[in-house]
Amino acid sequence: DQLDVGEAGLIASAARQSGYRLRVHIGMTTEDHLGELAQLGPVAIDHAGHLADASIRMLKGDGVVLTLTPGADLAGRDLPADGPRLWGSGATIALGTDSSPRTIAIESMQMTIALAVLVNGFTIDQAIWSATKGGAAALGLDDRGWIGHGAVADMVILDAPSPTHLAYRPGTNLSWKVFKGGALVAR
Repeated sequence: DQLDVGEAGLIASAARQSGYRLRVHIGMTTEDHLGELAQLGPVAIDHAGHLADASIRMLKGDGVVLTLTPGADLAGRDLPADGPRLWGSGATIALGTDSSPRTIAIESMQMTIALAVLVNGFTIDQAIWSATKGGAAALGLDDRGWIGHGAVADMVILDAPSPTHLAYRPGTNLSWKVFKGGALVAR
């Protein structure tokens, strides 16, 4: 599909006027239009794992979160995104499932974290940060994705001896307790 930047601008303007934050879902061939897309003021650009270094620097300067979807890359048999290169760029990185009937139906963030570590080369700490704080940033939610005063207390407590088990045991439900707004909602 051809990108019509004028139409995209109209959609972005209408979205902002309605109180929505803009996200841009790109394909592998969208790089030529990133400058124009960045001018629309998106919070995040999804499928950003294969951007050129110059594009990453431009988007980072605009404060745009780069969202990676390791499951979708795997399903599309795309080369995996270079996690160390992206993390080393200093850009804010988020992880997402991109669960889609068209590509792959991975709904598990635990599996997404495992793929980011095993396929994309992230450390477990980088993958967890990207899935939590980075994911919240991609949604424009500054009060989520971290634990501390002023944060929304939504969290999952794991039944695992260390965070590495998120990548080491991706097919196992490690959830022990789930809190929503500070209240225990599941055991």
